[in-house]
Amino acid sequence: MIRRAVLVLAVSSASVLTGCGAFVVSEVPPGDLLRPSASRSSSAEPVPSPVTSSPAPEPVEPLEASVLPVTLDATGRPYDVALEDGVSVSYRPLTTLDTDGEQLVVDGGEYHLGPSVEPVHVPLPASGAVAVGLVVTERDGYPQSSQVAGVVLGDPAAVDRWGPFQYAYGTDGGMGAVWTESAAYDITPEEWPDGRPPVAQTALDRLIAGESWVLTDADGDGDDDGLLFDNGWGDGGFPMSTGVDAQGRVVAVAIWHQWVPWRLGLPVGVPPADVRRAEEAIARCLAEGTQPMDDGTCGQ
Repeated sequence: MIRRAVLVLAVSSASVLTGCGAFVVSEVPPGDLLRPSASRSSSAEPVPSPVTSSPAPEPVEPLEASVLPVTLDATGRPYDVALEDGVSVSYRPLTTLDTDGEQLVVDGGEYHLGPSVEPVHVPLPASGAVAVGLVVTERDGYPQSSQVAGVVLGDPAAVDRWGPFQYAYGTDGGMGAVWTESAAYDITPEEWPDGRPPVAQTALDRLIAGESWVLTDADGDGDDDGLLFDNGWGDGGFPMSTGVDAQGRVVAVAIWHQWVPWRLGLPVGVPPADVRRAEEAIARCLAEGTQPMDDGTCGQ
């Protein structure tokens, strides 16, 4: 069961956090006392010089996360990015894609509805069927506000550790897609020079109408063979991470969007190195009394 993190209001101008550098405060030792010898020409007692020392720095007080855009888990550990106030994250099993032994591919969803590009193969072993789940965000009180923060292929519960982020897809229309190799080929513009195939047009119409994801059946056999989704964060490039079990076998792949705390959506398995570095850097900044900044440094 996924526990919702306690959310913290951000009063800083910073937005999504990706880490920070270290800042070291060191004490300056006090200077030696200066005591000149008595003058030979006077019988008066020598007058000591004033005692001088370098002022010690003010003690460092750790910053409270409540004054920063930081989200903490139940143990006080920061997540790799902050979660917007009033937003929840959940994992939802969705469907099983019928692959017929083919590998899956991922690409920007609009490219199969327009100009074709070379898709990226998903690093899962070929099999007859692949489970699909979604990491979804939802704004409290608005059940129609669901957005896809991640697409998970395979069995995330079997993951022992997640690999580093690698490129999954780029989009100019805010859409991503996962297909079987045959489905991806069947609906390319080259195969339909006079217009989009009906399955692609229907999927696009449903997304335009406000749905966040649409399953497709390109070959018409009654089984799902593709997923088109509105990523909710617009254009850009998006990564994926490969999950392996304790024996090192690939058991899952997560296509991620990096605007949602990783461990809130996928709590099982050691997170990707990119996520761990961000969490550790934010923790250091908080402990040292400095503010994590967007550019990976610590502020004042």
